Amino acid sequence: MRTIFLSLLFCTTGALLVGCGKNAAPDGDAPKNDSQTPGGQNTPAAPRKAGVDRFGTFTIGKNTTYVAGPVQKDGHIDYAAALNERLSKGVTPESNANVGFWKALGPNPVTVRGGKVPAGFFDKLGIQTPPASGDHFVTLFQATQASGVNAVKAAYETQKKYRTKPWTDKDDQGLYRWLEQNAKPMAAVAEAAKLPQYYNPLVPAQGPNGSEGLYSSPLPGVIACDEVGLAFVCRAMLNIGYNQPAQAWQDLLTAHRIARHLGRGGTLAEGMVGVKLDQVVADADLVFLNKAGPTAQMIEGCMRDLIALSPLPEVADKIDLCERFMFLDTVVLTNRHGQAHLDLVAKELGRWAPGYTDDALPGIDWNPTMERANKWYDRLAAALREADQPTRSKKLNDVDTDLVKLERGVRTDIAKDMSQPLVARSAAVADMTFAFLIPKTRERMTERDRAQQQFNSTFVAFACMWYQRVNGKYPAKLTDLTPNYLRDVPTDLFNGKPLVFQSGEGGFELLSVGQNGIDEGGHGNPNPGFGDDIVIRFPPWVK
Repeated sequence: MRTIFLSLLFCTTGALLVGCGKNAAPDGDAPKNDSQTPGGQNTPAAPRKAGVDRFGTFTIGKNTTYVAGPVQKDGHIDYAAALNERLSKGVTPESNANVGFWKALGPNPVTVRGGKVPAGFFDKLGIQTPPASGDHFVTLFQATQASGVNAVKAAYETQKKYRTKPWTDKDDQGLYRWLEQNAKPMAAVAEAAKLPQYYNPLVPAQGPNGSEGLYSSPLPGVIACDEVGLAFVCRAMLNIGYNQPAQAWQDLLTAHRIARHLGRGGTLAEGMVGVKLDQVVADADLVFLNKAGPTAQMIEGCMRDLIALSPLPEVADKIDLCERFMFLDTVVLTNRHGQAHLDLVAKELGRWAPGYTDDALPGIDWNPTMERANKWYDRLAAALREADQPTRSKKLNDVDTDLVKLERGVRTDIAKDMSQPLVARSAAVADMTFAFLIPKTRERMTERDRAQQQFNSTFVAFACMWYQRVNGKYPAKLTDLTPNYLRDVPTDLFNGKPLVFQSGEGGFELLSVGQNGIDEGGHGNPNPGFGDDIVIRFPPWVK
């Protein structure tokens, strides 16, 4: 995975204090609107005098704003520009898979969840707006919406059915025609997916008061590309139905590539879209292995293709950069617009806004909010980067415990009581803001871990089938696969021990104990209510 640029530079001439009545330079000193460069040559000038719409103060510095620029005319950091600068580091339109995706999608893909492409998006991609007409991908929603809600629902149910089951045009003419209609844009996407890089700009929505913050950035291309990935999975099952294993595998490989690219987007939401799509493709990989009848040589080639895929997204990268910037962006926009901005963010996130009001904000020192948040994000990122899953889980448990204490200790009464000292009110506002915005990372990390283990186990299943093709039987134990079929004996990501493995004349079972670390006898997917084991049972073998 492309390492996200995190060498963030700061003012070398001292921190800049911005906000109501506290300026680091005389009135009229216009700021430069420069980004920090790797050489550290550009530092933002002092901000102008605060306007009457300012709710509090903050200081530009590493422990507070985390970055020193670009700085806007009112002294606020342009976090969208700072984030896009880092996400696009080293990416060109020629190497960016997302450019090819958008050329296949058209200027405004029509999806179930909607979302229009924001102004300036294609400029940031480095391309012109795609033409309105052309061979653009038609989503299922776009193809069926004229027939009503029930038709749309039925189409997506059919799509779900035939992404894990071989089929032909005789089984469903509607889905077949939809894939035929999208043949040209899917071919374009398949070529684009081979490119090495991915950059998806984040462009906040614009309201009457300007930017509505990074949390408002729409992701219409991500939603549409997720559907394109599912279309490739459905077409792979169609190719299996027509006994075309080579074509089926290329479709599955393209779907994997799309998933990995989407996961490289900056936000946690993009990462999870990529993770979930990759899980769908991994399920389809097993159908291919079982139903397409691949030869030993083909299976070996498939394994090389899987090894060559870029890694699944790292949750820590999302927390350390994009989610941190989203939080800090919310703070500086609340400093500018007050409670009105928090209400916008609450609507985006589906949560209740903090309980303080504009009356409590003038004069508030936002530095404690930023300083505490940065420490939390540092701690979260460090815990998420623990390579050993049990250690990572323990550290995340400790973070969760402390977060619960923080949320329970929030003093709304102090935040709103103007008779309280400013230091006390600022500390209360800091706790309330962080409790409101902190992302729930444990569930996201668990999803990512399960997807990684599912992919790892699928890879081992390919090795087992390769062994069977060569030797006429399945391996009796996983060590039989090394070194000719696997370099090393695979271990369970969740406990560091070998995967549980059984084989028989007709097949095999491969089991990971899952998040709870307990072998529950294969109870897990597809019935998670009975346990969280991650199981691959290769039919027709019966335990």
